[in-house]
Amino acid sequence: MAKVYPLPKLYHPDFALPGVKPVGPVEIDWDNPITEGLIESLLYQNRLDSEFGMAATGGTGQVKANALDLNGSSELVEYTDAETNDKFDDLGEITIVADIHVNSLTADQYIFMKGDDFYPSIVLFIDDSGPNGTDVVDMFIGRNGASGHERSSPSVSITTGRHTVIGTFDGSRSQGDKCFSYVDGVDVSQNSSAGSEIFEAVANTGKLRVGGRYDNNLYFDGKIYSINVFNRVLSQAEIQSLSDNPYQIYRPAIPMSYFVPAAAAGGGNEPLFYHHQRMLSRCS
Repeated sequence: MAKVYPLPKLYHPDFALPGVKPVGPVEIDWDNPITEGLIESLLYQNRLDSEFGMAATGGTGQVKANALDLNGSSELVEYTDAETNDKFDDLGEITIVADIHVNSLTADQYIFMKGDDFYPSIVLFIDDSGPNGTDVVDMFIGRNGASGHERSSPSVSITTGRHTVIGTFDGSRSQGDKCFSYVDGVDVSQNSSAGSEIFEAVANTGKLRVGGRYDNNLYFDGKIYSINVFNRVLSQAEIQSLSDNPYQIYRPAIPMSYFVPAAAAGGGNEPLFYHHQRMLSRCS
């Protein structure tokens, strides 16, 4: 049996307050219209192990302080099953919403990457080559099979600390105007593209990685609390709303608790639950 930890409480008593991260088991609130088009939901809670198709690569990748806590030098999380998930096939619209805490700004840091190379790929990352050497949150979409890309090319820097960062891609827009990025609800994009061939969708190729690049490099230094991916471009009102409270898409769920012998639990028969909730299989 995998090592498990006690459930501190069913859910946070202030669950409904804006910006409060749930502590206990939750489910997606499909009655909330903002969940339309949700295809991936990663909510990091009390600990990390190899359950639910994810694995720590290059380090411990421990979930601490109710978040995925990464050291910035050797840790990321990899989802191999996303490679064959048809929900990522030929996405013409994408929105990625990530609740993060940045510890330091020293180099490029990858928050989310779908792909085993840059072409094709879906990337939300901190780019250290912003204007005047600043660090910015960039949305990058690599074209299928060639070196063309679209990116948000932000002009406003991010700081250390807690932020909700959002990246969008709209394949129907003009070339060089397809990607946008937001920090705490503020559009920081300048937009750019490379390559002469126009593309309107990105293919589903490769694994999904959180906290690092496809080649086990450029690791994220800080905490990642949650990541949600939509197959549509959210409206400005929705972007602002999720920036204010990214956890409104969840509601408390009946805990999947069970009892284990005292030796396995570290003392006493206590209700236990899995730390990490992945709602991908729930999405339709």
